[in-house]
Amino acid sequence: MLIQRTHKGDNMLKQSEGFYSYHISRGDLKLEHYIYPISIYRYNWHKEIELMVVLKGKAEVSVAGQVYLLQEDDFILIPPNVGHASLATEPDSIGMVVHLHPKFLSRWFSDIGQIVFQGSTFGYDRHGKEYVRIRYILAVVMENGLKTEFQAQMVLESYLIMLWTRLIQLFPPQKQEASAFTETNQKDIEKITAYIDSHYKEELGLSEISRIFQYNSSYFSRFLKSQLGIGYYEYLTRVRLRHATLDLCDKEKSILDVSEMNGFSNLKAFNAAFRKNFGKTPSEYRAQIRETYKISDGIKRHKRETLPVGAEYAEEKLRQYIREMGCLEKEEYSDRGNRMVFEEREDFRKKARREKLQKLIKSTENIREELDALYEEYCK
Repeated sequence: MLIQRTHKGDNMLKQSEGFYSYHISRGDLKLEHYIYPISIYRYNWHKEIELMVVLKGKAEVSVAGQVYLLQEDDFILIPPNVGHASLATEPDSIGMVVHLHPKFLSRWFSDIGQIVFQGSTFGYDRHGKEYVRIRYILAVVMENGLKTEFQAQMVLESYLIMLWTRLIQLFPPQKQEASAFTETNQKDIEKITAYIDSHYKEELGLSEISRIFQYNSSYFSRFLKSQLGIGYYEYLTRVRLRHATLDLCDKEKSILDVSEMNGFSNLKAFNAAFRKNFGKTPSEYRAQIRETYKISDGIKRHKRETLPVGAEYAEEKLRQYIREMGCLEKEEYSDRGNRMVFEEREDFRKKARREKLQKLIKSTENIREELDALYEEYCK
């Protein structure tokens, strides 16, 4: 059940009652946060930055054709408008996802459209101190996002700022050309993408769709790329792949059937597009999901589900992240205490050595004076 609470202006909080899922639209803050069971590929792309954490199990995450093999507690940061999909490589895997519109970061980055945020713990020590802090912050953000009190929402925003401060330190943003996505001509773009989404199975060339929307072909191609960040054929291929990955779960459909029913000109083109985006062939993907899920009748085509609040493993994992931060703080406090004791001992030793040296110097001066006196008496 979706609960929607609307406050003054455009301040809106949507929560799925009883589930680890909420959505906030408040000023320049547009945030979606949820915990879900990772399963088969659900190929998608969007204008938000995505941060995904593996809470349980293992997952293969494909981002623009590059494959990351993530284990429990690993996370990955995915830029806006980049095609990506996740696949559980171990049964009962669980993930947590945050979608944040880049506009939230425009307070600190005036050229936000030219900034790319991307990185992963893949290949690094996922239990490093900075990674522990990030998972702790995510746990706190989820905890407060499920509450409606204004104090909780204030805590959430403050921790979001802390989160991005940490992420930017770990994964310094890269410059790129000005962001392709703008709000201008949004209605035209919505009509065009809706048409493609409905007719992707057909032979839909650039000249034909340009004619349908009464554009010059070359202008239409430039216009679409300026608004979506990808070309027409790339967008069309992504839509076809999105549906094809689901159809591949049906064992009654051959690879050729899936290719033809999703608009690919031939099997070779389907295989090439699939390998380019997922790093494997459709046959390899089908074999992988059958082995992981032990499916015989395919996987039902359904929307992504979110886990209920209190779900045993998810709840324990969030608490674990908070406990780990507590242990880290104790460790650092202990380190600081030990450092202070060491420094005090060093100061004491230095002071003792200094006093000893001063006594030695004084003693030397006394001896010199006595020798001078003896020498004067001798000279007389």
